[in-house]
Amino acid sequence: PQEDKESNERYQQILEAQRWLIAANFLGLPAASVPTGISNGLPTGVQLIGRRYHETMCLDVAQVIEDRVGILSHQLWEV
Repeated sequence: PQEDKESNERYQQILEAQRWLIAANFLGLPAASVPTGISNGLPTGVQLIGRRYHETMCLDVAQVIEDRVGILSHQLWEV
């Protein structure tokens, strides 16, 4: 949980990994990221981006995906 404090290099790696996630926020669009599983030891997921002022649609679709694939934290304990 404190990986961002390990080093400046690690902090930059974390920011780089999230660059695609924050673009929607800068554009003022609602977005939801949903974990979908693990591949090669790394988490995978989808990002849903909706039209402005359609937050409910993003949340509804995110819920459908989560209901289908399950909750990632449960899968992490199995690895």
